[in-house]
Amino acid sequence: MKIFMQIFLPIITRKVIINICIKAFEESMTTTTNIPQLKFNKLTESQYQGTTPVEGEFYLTPEADYALNAEVVHKTGDETINGIKTFDGSNVITNKEFISLTPSPYGQFRAISGNYGFFIRNDGGSTYFLLTDSNDQYGTWNSLRPLSIENATGTVRINNSVVSAFVTETWKSGASWYRVWSDGWIEQGSYSTNKTNTQTITFYKAFTNIPTLQTTIVTTRGAASYDGEIFPRSISNTMFVFGSRLNDCSGWSWYACGY
Repeated sequence: MKIFMQIFLPIITRKVIINICIKAFEESMTTTTNIPQLKFNKLTESQYQGTTPVEGEFYLTPEADYALNAEVVHKTGDETINGIKTFDGSNVITNKEFISLTPSPYGQFRAISGNYGFFIRNDGGSTYFLLTDSNDQYGTWNSLRPLSIENATGTVRINNSVVSAFVTETWKSGASWYRVWSDGWIEQGSYSTNKTNTQTITFYKAFTNIPTLQTTIVTTRGAASYDGEIFPRSISNTMFVFGSRLNDCSGWSWYACGY
């Protein structure tokens, strides 16, 4: 039986490059003595690049002798790639996060166009949007501070000016309502026609501290002092209790505010 077979197959693994060149031809395969013997050679990088494969030989080149890192990135698994890598001519897209762990030496994320560089830096205490000087696109930040955020509190500063607090949560049901602000300030209130002499009102949104409380009555008579009154008996960060004389009143309201 005659067989003609020639294979030249580069096999690349993470640690070794194996080039296989096997040629078996016009040999009787009836005895093991006629099976071609394979020879193993270890080549240096310069030898590998200038060598013509020889039949019947394996060429083994360790990673230390050949620059494999820049040639193979596997689809799966974790890998560490060192140095600066440039992706030219296409977008880089992921359905996960781009994560930068260390602001070294300047920031974690940088965008460059024209003469300026813009980058984001999180130093652990605050997160900054920063700009470079003109013609120093890859350099450090300049003296401007367009925007910064205190990580612990969320306080935002624009050009070193503190941004006013803003409403982050609201609720309303009939005449009852509350508002929560970004700096923790809470205000709430309601209107009622309940004339029970002693009442307990639970705040819709609990305060951290005891708030400021204001009550107002709507009388149906003149300005005499006995036409209506409300006198709080106790107050906490979650509720207040009051006594009243509301017989000649059509309704009353309360308003509380604080942190």
